[in-house]
Amino acid sequence: MCKLENGKKNQSFMSTDSCNIWNQISKKMKLNSKCCSFFCAKITKITIYFCTPYVKRRIVILNKQCYEADYRILGKFPYDVQILGGIALHQGYLAEMNTGEGKTLTATMPLYLNALTGKSTILVTTNEYLVLRDAEEMGQVYSFMGLTVAAGVRARQDEKISNDEKREIYNADIVYTTHSALGFDYLFNNLVTSAEDRFMREFYYVIIDEADFVLLDSAQTPLVISGAPRVQSNLYEMADFFVKT
Repeated sequence: MCKLENGKKNQSFMSTDSCNIWNQISKKMKLNSKCCSFFCAKITKITIYFCTPYVKRRIVILNKQCYEADYRILGKFPYDVQILGGIALHQGYLAEMNTGEGKTLTATMPLYLNALTGKSTILVTTNEYLVLRDAEEMGQVYSFMGLTVAAGVRARQDEKISNDEKREIYNADIVYTTHSALGFDYLFNNLVTSAEDRFMREFYYVIIDEADFVLLDSAQTPLVISGAPRVQSNLYEMADFFVKT
């Protein structure tokens, strides 16, 4: 068992099996006992009051891995507020963080945790610059942990992405994209003539950055796809003529 700062052992947050798993992870990542105790104390004292026993075990073990990967790859230790923000996002809550508190690093923990399910895990942000920057920088952490990451946009806006390329993007473990790109991809994915042409997986877990802008401000602008109509456009006139005559 791992000790808290007050020296007392918590008998409920981590089972024997969970400890064995963590010991295997520690050996694989070559963590010393001091590091293990530090990670456990820092994360456990936050999760112990907010999670059920099962969720505690899951979050503690997996967050430790991402916690260490953030430091090894980026040289950054997540602070308590970032760990707490990651827990809130994982549980589906709206987390408000001020500028400079590190939202980008916060997102790595719940994204990693949910990507391990093998289901669609997406982070939606406001513009292409943030997508490409975060996918490149944070992608190093996910690659270190054995996951794949992809960006749903291109640096050049006039560069088209084929359906095969989109399928490859959305098949990645973690996808960074913009709200508009995701919205249009969803529309195109539902306009295909054959199920084999679909490129998106079923939605499972999505983090929305700048939620007020994406869900309120941008939602006022409709997404419009221009193109030739697929049905005869004068059906109303024909029906109207038939009824009146």
